[in-house]
Amino acid sequence: MNSNTLTKNEAEADILKLSEAIKDDKPYAGIVTYQKLSGGSCIILSRYPDMLWQLPENMFPKSTPPSRQTIDFKKVPKGYLDAAKRYVAGRILSGKAGGTIVNKYKNLQPFFKYLDSIDCKNPSDITPFVVMQYVVHVKSWKSQSANNGELLSQGTKILRFLAVEGFYQSLVGTEQQFLHPWPDSSAKMLAEATGSRAFLKPKTEVIPEDVFVRIFQCANDYLERSEELIGLFEDDNENASQSRYKRNTRLASQGYKGKLKAFNNDIQMLEASCWLIILGTVGIRNHELCEIEEGNHYSKVEDEERYHFIVSKSLKTSEGITSWLCPEIAITALEMMTRLSRPLRDELASQLQIALDQNNGKEAHRIKSIISSCVLGATKSKRNYINVLSGSSINNGLNKLAEKAGVDWHFASHQFRRTFAHFVVHNQLGDLRYLRDHYKHWSLDMTALYGFDDDLDLELFSEINMAYKEKGANILEHWLDDSTPLAGGLKDNIIALRNKDEVVRTYGSQKQLIDTVSDNVIVRSTGIAWCTNDSFGCGGGQCEDCEHSVIDDSLQYHWEAMYAQQLELRLIAGEVGPGGSATIERTIKRCEKVLTDLGADMNEIKKRVAGYA
Repeated sequence: MNSNTLTKNEAEADILKLSEAIKDDKPYAGIVTYQKLSGGSCIILSRYPDMLWQLPENMFPKSTPPSRQTIDFKKVPKGYLDAAKRYVAGRILSGKAGGTIVNKYKNLQPFFKYLDSIDCKNPSDITPFVVMQYVVHVKSWKSQSANNGELLSQGTKILRFLAVEGFYQSLVGTEQQFLHPWPDSSAKMLAEATGSRAFLKPKTEVIPEDVFVRIFQCANDYLERSEELIGLFEDDNENASQSRYKRNTRLASQGYKGKLKAFNNDIQMLEASCWLIILGTVGIRNHELCEIEEGNHYSKVEDEERYHFIVSKSLKTSEGITSWLCPEIAITALEMMTRLSRPLRDELASQLQIALDQNNGKEAHRIKSIISSCVLGATKSKRNYINVLSGSSINNGLNKLAEKAGVDWHFASHQFRRTFAHFVVHNQLGDLRYLRDHYKHWSLDMTALYGFDDDLDLELFSEINMAYKEKGANILEHWLDDSTPLAGGLKDNIIALRNKDEVVRTYGSQKQLIDTVSDNVIVRSTGIAWCTNDSFGCGGGQCEDCEHSVIDDSLQYHWEAMYAQQLELRLIAGEVGPGGSATIERTIKRCEKVLTDLGADMNEIKKRVAGYA
C-alpha cells in the first residue's frame, strides 16, 4: 500500500483526531478528506495543511464537475487561514452535503476580502462595528449577474450574512473568537426580508405554457423520429473509424438528408429532447436526471390502469433511491437516452480495465460509480475524458433545443420542477390542452398517489400542494376584485363578501382573508365553472344554477364557444326532433344568462358565428 492509501480504520482514526483537534482548539496536520475505494481501502484526498482541499465525490451529485468539488484557501488572508480551515473542517465533520459546504465557503469569502481591505488582521479583531460596516458595504454592492446594475438580491444578502454568523459560531470557545456580529438582529432582518411571507414566493420562474408547448412539440417530433435516428447513430458508431467521406456516404445511402455535422446535431437535439421530456413530465431535478441509470424504471397495474415510474437517486433531501410517477412518453425518452449513451458506457468499461491493470484505485472507483449512467459526455480536450454531464451542459443542450424550436426563452433545468407542479395543478383545474395526457395520472387524489410506493418523492407532493394553494388563492383574489364579472350560484355570496368591510377588518386585510379562506375552500374545475363543493353529489353539469359554483371571466371563452355551437345547431334543429330542439333552446338560454352576467357582447358573439340568421 503506497503512502497515499490507507485502510478504512486508519482513515477513520485520523478523522477522529481531526474532530478532537477542532473540539480542543489544537493544531492538526493529518487527513481531512479521503475517498473510500470499492476494495475497502481509502485514498487520501487532502491533508489539513494543504491549500486546496478536495472533497470526496460521493458528497456531490454525479453531475457536479471536479472543479466545484474543491475548497481553495490560497486567497484567504494569512491571519484568517486557520479560522477558515476550522470553519470548513467543522462542516465536513458535521456531514453537510458537498455543495452546501462549497457554497457556504463561497459566501464567506467576500467577508475575508472586506476584512483584508480595511486592514483587520485577525478574527479576534472583528468587532460588531466592523461587521455592521460590512453589512452596509454588502447592501451597496451591485449584482454581477444583473445587466441593469441592480443591487444584490435579498436572498444573496441573507446568504452572505448567514456565512458571517456561521463563521462566528465556528470560533466560539477558541482563541480567535469574536463578539456576536449582531446580537440584537439577524441575517434575515439585516437583509430587510422580515415579512411573514418574505420567503414564501418562489424565485424560480414558471415556464409559460405557450413556450413549453412549442419546445415540447419540437422534442416530441425528435422522439417520434428516434428509431430512425438511433439506427443511423448505432451504425455510424460502429464505423466511426472510417473517413468523414465514407461516413457521409453511408448516411446518404440510408436516406439521411444531410451530412455528418447535421446528423450529429440531430443526435444532440434528440438527447436534449429526452432530457426535456423527462424534466417536464416527471418533476425530477437536474441532479436526479443525471443520477438515472440504464434500466431504472418499472410499472405496476392498479384498477386495470398501468402506472409507470422512473427510479433515480435524490441527494436534495437525503432520501437516496427515489421513484417518480411518470407518463409512458418519459419511459420512451429514458430508453432512448440509454441507447444514446451506450457507446460511452462501453468505452468506460475499457477504461475501467485499464485502470485496474494499472492499479489506479481512484480512477477505477470513479468509473465504477458512473458506468451505468444514462447522462454521459466526453471532453475531447481531455483525451475524451468521460463523466456525467454537468448542470450547465444540460442547460446548454436545452437552450440549443429551444433555439431549434424558435422559442424565445432562456431555459434552466431548475425551472422544470416548479413548472411541473404548476402544470399538474392546472391540469387538475382543467386548464391544459396539448399537455393534458402527460399529466393525467396526477389528477387522482393525492392520498391515492402516496400509496403507490414508499420510495415516491414525497417532497414533490408538497410542492404540488403549495402550487395548488397558490392557484386557489389567486382564483379567490380574482373573485374578490370588484371589477371581476361573476355568474353562477355562489355569485351573490361572493359579491356580498366584497362589500363587507368588517370581515376584512376581522382578518386584518383582504390578503389575510384570502390566505385563510383559500385554505378552507376546495376549488376544482368542471370545464365550464369553478366548483367549491366539498361533499358528494353534483348537479349534473347545471353549473350556472348550482349553489357551489362560481363562473368568472376566465371561463367566458368556454361559454362563448358553447353558445356559438348551440346557435349553429339551431340551424339544423329540424333534423334532431322535438327533444333535441328543446335541448338546444334550453342550452342557448343557459349560455345567454351566464354571458350576460359576465358582461359579454351578445350581438358581437352572434356575428362571429358563421351562418347565423
